[in-house]
Parts: sequence; C-alpha cells; structure tokens
Amino acid sequence: MGRALASWGMLGLVLFSGVLTACDRLDTPTPIADLVAPADPSPKQNTPESQDSTPLVEQTVLISGVIVRRVPLVNGAVYLLQDETSAIWVRTDHLPEETAQTMLVSGVLKSSGLETSTASEVQDRYVLENTRRPVESTP
Repeated sequence: MGRALASWGMLGLVLFSGVLTACDRLDTPTPIADLVAPADPSPKQNTPESQDSTPLVEQTVLISGVIVRRVPLVNGAVYLLQDETSAIWVRTDHLPEETAQTMLVSGVLKSSGLETSTASEVQDRYVLENTRRPVESTP
C-alpha cells in the first residue's frame, strides 16, 4: 500500500511540475524567432520528423509585438505581428487593431504543413489567436 501511495504521490508531483512549467511559459512572452522555423537553405524531406520540429507546435504560446500588416478574410483576418527578433502571422476571428499597435497575444502555435522556402520567405507556422490585448506603454 505504501508503494502505491508513493507512486501516486510521484505522479502528482510530475503533473504539478508540468502545470507550473506551462504557467511559467505563459507569464512572459516568447520571442517570435523561437516559434518560426529556422531558415535552412538545404532541401527538406517531407517526413513527419522534418515537420513540427518546434516542440511548441500545437501548444499555447504568449507573444508580444507590433501589428505591421493586416489582411481581412471572409471569416476573420490575419495580421503580421513583429517583435525585435522576427515576425509571425496570427489568425483571428475578430478584426485586429490598427497597424503600429503593440499587442500581447495568447494562442496556439500551428503548422500549415507547407515547406518553408528562403527564396520566397514563406513561413509554415502561425498562431491561432485565443486572446489579444494592447500592451500598456510605460511613461
């Protein structure tokens, strides 16, 4: 009985530490460069190992940046969010704010399944927006 309780206690500790790690990741914005696929001029094989190599794909991420471009869609819009490291497209069901607005965005990192091409600068990752709020400027 004592061994079973110890096993359940260890499982609870592992789960609790996983929750704390996930919460820590959502306290501070992730640099966008950590989310986009690295530019690699070598040809890629279309294998499951080559896709979704970023461990955060399908995970909730928190990013902060300036809206530099907006594109309306039939059902929502996409906007390009840029920080000091890189830029990433964000898909939303709501009209985004004006460009040059700094935003804090929480969403799920997705992979489109398209190969990246450094010649055309196509990214295969984007964020599916959950929440968005303006960043308060400090005086």
